[in-house]
Amino acid sequence: MLARMRGPRERSSGHGGGAGGRWLVSYADFVTLMFGFFLILWASANQDPVKFSELALAFRRAFNTGSMVGMQGTGEIIGTGGRMGELQISPTLRISETAGEIIEQMGLTDEASVGMRRDGLVITLSGSLLFESGKADLRPESAEVLSRLANLLDSAEGKIRIEGHSDNIPIATAGIPSNWELSAYRASAVLRYLTETAGMPSARFETAGYAEYRPLVPNDTRENRARNRRVEIILMSARDNGGVPVSQDGAPAHS
Repeated sequence: MLARMRGPRERSSGHGGGAGGRWLVSYADFVTLMFGFFLILWASANQDPVKFSELALAFRRAFNTGSMVGMQGTGEIIGTGGRMGELQISPTLRISETAGEIIEQMGLTDEASVGMRRDGLVITLSGSLLFESGKADLRPESAEVLSRLANLLDSAEGKIRIEGHSDNIPIATAGIPSNWELSAYRASAVLRYLTETAGMPSARFETAGYAEYRPLVPNDTRENRARNRRVEIILMSARDNGGVPVSQDGAPAHS
């Protein structure tokens, strides 16, 4: 009889916790949504559209949904909301992803890369992929990758700068007296292919040769020197279009 009297009191204990802590799930969802909301507010204050698009794309990948987020000052909505919403990412980010796919498909991940820096989207091609050692004539094998990149870049707007870079080993031949000429000639060779062979408008381009003075890594090993021998194709950001490239000390770049 005593046990029967205690039973109801035991079942009624717990102060409303009979739901088994399900309220924690709702609370966690709320905290996650608030975190995402404030992260979007922070991104909206950032004037860099590429970074904003990257954030929106990260949300789509994380939650597998469209994101109802607006780009500051444009009134543009990225995504239509809902599980099947299509996310509109920036043309620069789309080109970056596609260029990365081209490089991977062609098995060139050790000789080419795609990245972002202050002045725009950078496609880096190793010197060994494009040229014979100490020469500035394009190798026939480089035509396919340059052709595919040209088709991709032709779909974008804005200026394109092609930069040539060398290592710190001096060169002195009849046709190439120094690394300044070598880096500039190599940039010009890529330019000529993109305009004369691939048919891109010449007015979109500018070139620069920096010799060994903008290395990616110290020129202290054979592998590092190989990394520094490169050509960079830069799809310039809107704020840099029409500008004159300058060297690190503020002087006009060698071109």
